[in-house]
Amino acid sequence: MMNTPLKFDEANHRIFVAGRKPPSMIVLDSDSGKIVATLPTAEMTDDMAFDPASKRIYVACNEFTVVYSEKDADHYEELAKIPTGFRAKTAILVPELKRFYVAAPRHGKDPASVKVYEVHWAYLQKMVEISGRATGFEHATSGTTVSLWSD
Repeated sequence: MMNTPLKFDEANHRIFVAGRKPPSMIVLDSDSGKIVATLPTAEMTDDMAFDPASKRIYVACNEFTVVYSEKDADHYEELAKIPTGFRAKTAILVPELKRFYVAAPRHGKDPASVKVYEVHWAYLQKMVEISGRATGFEHATSGTTVSLWSD
């Protein structure tokens, strides 16, 4: 059995579906069923989030989260591939907190962890990892800042 993440953009009548083989995100018109767009994504997609306010789509995959921008109902753009770690592909977006959480399993000497990313959508739009360890969260920037885009 394979997990097939999907999300719904109610305002634009679009369904986002992430597939593993080939690794891609497909955008469907929910009224007609027509494929509107197909974009490449990373391997082993497992989770997806859509934020209607920022029009951002987050696809959690092995090693990366791929971030897309919904320009309009028919046009999409990949903004960035954010490194998240080995098989760190279970995620949730909490827009009210401007946080994106990604669970990373134990790998080698690295303990299992929850990585917490701060997402900014306003004037300076970036995603910053806030370090998180199995023992708790340190609310300090880990030194990894990834600019996703700027308008």
